[in-house]
Amino acid sequence: MTSPARPTIGLRLPSHAGSSAIRLLDGVVEFTKEHGAWQLVSESFASAELAPSRIGVGWQGHGVILFRATEAELDDFGQRQIPVVLLSTEGPDHDFPRVLPDNQEAGKMAATELLGLGHSSFAFVSRREIAASTGGIPPAFRYYARERLAGFRAELARHGASPVVHYLPDVAREPEHDWQSLESAMGAFLETLPPRTGLFAVDDALANVALRAAADRNLTVPDDLSIISFGDDPFLCQSSVPSLTSIGYPAHTIGYKAAQILARQLDHDHTTDDPLPRVPPGPVTHRESTATLTIDDPETARLVRWIREMAPHHAIQVADLEEVSAWSPSTIKQRIKTYLGHTPKTEIKRVRLAHLTTMLKDSEKSLGEIAAAMRFPSAHEMSRFFFRETGENPTSYRSRNRNH
Repeated sequence: MTSPARPTIGLRLPSHAGSSAIRLLDGVVEFTKEHGAWQLVSESFASAELAPSRIGVGWQGHGVILFRATEAELDDFGQRQIPVVLLSTEGPDHDFPRVLPDNQEAGKMAATELLGLGHSSFAFVSRREIAASTGGIPPAFRYYARERLAGFRAELARHGASPVVHYLPDVAREPEHDWQSLESAMGAFLETLPPRTGLFAVDDALANVALRAAADRNLTVPDDLSIISFGDDPFLCQSSVPSLTSIGYPAHTIGYKAAQILARQLDHDHTTDDPLPRVPPGPVTHRESTATLTIDDPETARLVRWIREMAPHHAIQVADLEEVSAWSPSTIKQRIKTYLGHTPKTEIKRVRLAHLTTMLKDSEKSLGEIAAAMRFPSAHEMSRFFFRETGENPTSYRSRNRNH
């Protein structure tokens, strides 16, 4: 079957995708603008003004990008030689390609953030797996959760630590549970944790459950419990109390890469150097749920707090720490590295990069204005710093991640 000049491509994403669905679509659209127009069709349900559109068995089109698919759908698409790209670790694939975030790297990033706060106790929470079908709903093996936990464990192990791991009911597949029982189960787990635990919730939705459960049990976030999650959905993260620190789901890049792989299939080119593309996650958007510092040495805590207060707005150097402490340079370096796992120089760069990425996403300031506010010598020097740390220039990063 020859690919038409303007192929019809179906795009089916879950309702819980939220703002990620928009960024995924933006990535697909960017690819089509660069490499030839597609007619994009998204799944929709009937309304007073729009006819319903279903993308599944029997759907008529030239290719599909799906979050997850059933055995029957993949059988149907395969028999009719309709190219498919999948965006989830879950469910069958029938050897169709998947495009996924690097979940292990996300776990490592979560561990790094919590270690950087000085925590010595750590926990991971996810939904439990279900091996058999329940009421016609397929099993849930949670490969993404396994991968995030593996990365989290590996990075903590490098620092001589390990997490408490807990699995909660899956309310979507276990009819005897609802949101209230889930919140109660989360609260019971949180009460077992030592004070000042760093918690990695597998995604933003479950982190919100943790925040509500903590409040019900008078556990203060972030003082009693620091929480970080994955997804960085603006609504879930900004509307929670306190606001939620989260690792970004790289939706735009995943959408672009999915379109790229689908285009190869449409051209009957099934070769790829990377049969299971993994897209780097991030960055981390820092919010109130991790705005604490758990270091039991007062002078070290004071110096780290000083870095985090000053570095976003001043081009401080390691030598500046000597001016605000009676400690020698070697002692400052040794004590900070003991508690944070990295040097003062690395902490300064980490804090400045975190503030810069937030400004690029959320601020209307120009690059020159941001550079001036952060005391970079120039916008050019700021761009060089950002590229060294991320491998991307700030203009392209901003265009993909602006929060409007």
